[in-house]
Amino acid sequence: MVIKLKEQENSTTQALTEVALALSMAFFALLILALLSIGVPPKQKSESILNKKNSVKVTDSQIEKNKSNQTEDMQYVIYFQGSFYDQMLNKISSHKYKHEQPLLLAIERSLPISEVISLKSQIKHSNLSITTLNDQWLTRLEDL
Repeated sequence: MVIKLKEQENSTTQALTEVALALSMAFFALLILALLSIGVPPKQKSESILNKKNSVKVTDSQIEKNKSNQTEDMQYVIYFQGSFYDQMLNKISSHKYKHEQPLLLAIERSLPISEVISLKSQIKHSNLSITTLNDQWLTRLEDL
């Protein structure tokens, strides 16, 4: 004997489905709120911590001192038309520099990337920076 229920009589399963959906939506909303509250620190607390711990007074003389130390420690090498020059435009060899100081290599803008890579491997410096020469330097070098 098979009992057939009409749609109106089978309302208990529909009610349970709607309750389960409502509970899952509420849980999801609470999860999102919890994640947002954990990730954002209170604004007043973080500002007071920053003001107390990280407040350092920097004077203009300290800034100028740091700039002068950085420029004194930097070595400059210019590569122009197959030759290496120092900052006074005297010819030098490609290995005449100190390895413990940073090295700035200035090259022509039109130099192919393959030649730049070979220069980098030829110099073999651990702290090498490469830049391009501006028009004033190029005119000075062409006059040599």
